[in-house]
Amino acid sequence: MRRLFVYLLPLLALGGLSQPVKAADSPRPAQNSDDANIRVRALFRQAYTAYNAHNYEESRQLLMQVWAIRQTYDVASALAQSEMKLQQYRDAATHLQFCLDNFAPSASDVTFEAIKQAHADAKSHIGTLHITASRDGTAVLIDGQSIGDTPLKSPVYVEPGQHEVEFKLGGDSAKHSIMMMAGSDSNVDIPLEHKAPPPEPRAVAITPMPMPPPNPNAAQPSAGTTRDRLNRAVIPGAIAGATFAIGVGMAIGFRVAANSNDDQADELRKKVGPNGCAPGAPPNPDCAALMDKAKSKDSDRNWSTAGIVLAGMALVSVPIYWYWPRQGASGAAASTNLRLKGNVGSNYSGVALSGDF
Repeated sequence: MRRLFVYLLPLLALGGLSQPVKAADSPRPAQNSDDANIRVRALFRQAYTAYNAHNYEESRQLLMQVWAIRQTYDVASALAQSEMKLQQYRDAATHLQFCLDNFAPSASDVTFEAIKQAHADAKSHIGTLHITASRDGTAVLIDGQSIGDTPLKSPVYVEPGQHEVEFKLGGDSAKHSIMMMAGSDSNVDIPLEHKAPPPEPRAVAITPMPMPPPNPNAAQPSAGTTRDRLNRAVIPGAIAGATFAIGVGMAIGFRVAANSNDDQADELRKKVGPNGCAPGAPPNPDCAALMDKAKSKDSDRNWSTAGIVLAGMALVSVPIYWYWPRQGASGAAASTNLRLKGNVGSNYSGVALSGDF
């Protein structure tokens, strides 16, 4: 680390700082530019003096002020030297990466090799993450802190230990825990999981068919006879039969799907082993697939239960309607208003039958 300082700091302090990597959007007045240059040079010389006096924290603080004014590869390299002395290896690696990405073509090969050597030394104390995503513009967070949107131009450096990497894009997101060791290097590419909103409960209203006007010449059966019950049970019976068939189909279809997902989940459990998805285990894409199969199995079982409930309600509705007493002794057919309502959702499934008899 001393060799790097010998090559860089004397040159930068005596020969001047390079211009910023990115120019300002609009030109500043000449007086303001001159004032900034004077301040930058003064701060840099103070940092150089503090570093030589082994006051590394003071040197870092002064250089941070320079960095806030002018972000150039030479300021970054000087910052990294103080941070290496303070064993702040993650910050040092980040600043040295900036040096390598923005190295001045006019600088010597000796300086470039010294920066590469210091960068390798800093990386040996921390973990390096190479983060990519399938879609550009995906926000990346590490341990809840935003580090930018993909594509990221440089690797991300983290302290040794457990870290949580999170991707966000619109309503889609994904999380992944990863254990990093000193000197480790890992690639992270997590597929985004689409989260669809839960379906809204659907209400189905059945409008009864109008009854034909009575024929005064036709013989009317007495109220409560078997013929009267048959006449008023045809349409509800057809509706109930169709509803029963739909419910049975739902119950069987989703139960078969749930069993299939359960079998696939068992195969994945055997594949990853008892501790393959535990915290601290190496990344394994089968863990995400196992979680998806478990969620699909639970969802299919819920829908299968909803189908059973629907079929059961349809099955008992016809006998209730058949034997429900009718008002009036004249035997004239009374008007009916039958309403069948179903609610199907991820949290509740059911059928409601009501009407006037």
